[in-house]
Amino acid sequence: MGEAYKKYIEKEKLSRDFSREIANVVNRYFDSFLEKAKENVTPIDESRERAKAQYFKQAMIHEKNKEYEKALEFFLFAVELGHGEACYKAGIYYLNGLGTPINHDKAFTMFELGMRNYYFPANAKLAECYLYGYGTRIDVNKAIDVLEMGTFLDDEDCINLLADLYEKGEYIEKDYELADYLRSKIIPEGEA
Repeated sequence: MGEAYKKYIEKEKLSRDFSREIANVVNRYFDSFLEKAKENVTPIDESRERAKAQYFKQAMIHEKNKEYEKALEFFLFAVELGHGEACYKAGIYYLNGLGTPINHDKAFTMFELGMRNYYFPANAKLAECYLYGYGTRIDVNKAIDVLEMGTFLDDEDCINLLADLYEKGEYIEKDYELADYLRSKIIPEGEA
């Protein structure tokens, strides 16, 4: 073997050894990173999700049987676990005095929680709270913001309420054209 060839082989061997060492360092670093990441991630607790669904289902059964007090109790269990629709339903119960005395403060809180838990029909009820001062001070600007957010998300209740406000000129300047446009955004059932 020639001297140049021996140097080439030695260089290649060193290069491969160096590459392996680099790969080992990167792998150790990556493994360490993954372990730390696992420590900081909260896994979805399937039993929590099942409990949330079961509480809500039980509440709906009581509601169907017109056992409103018991239904509210189970809605509130689901609320504790972050069930958005349960927040909305509890808000309706507090707003209308179903199974509990009317409590606008609690209704407002429930609708706000419903919105934060991504149950967007709560937006329209939250906007009503801002418009009429249920559980909060009257704030037309916040009501319009909440309705516009719901309209952007294609929530029919928000679209209809905002269109009604423009049509009647209630709290905002009358605008029939905008009211008609908003209502045209609602897709009739079966056409989606």
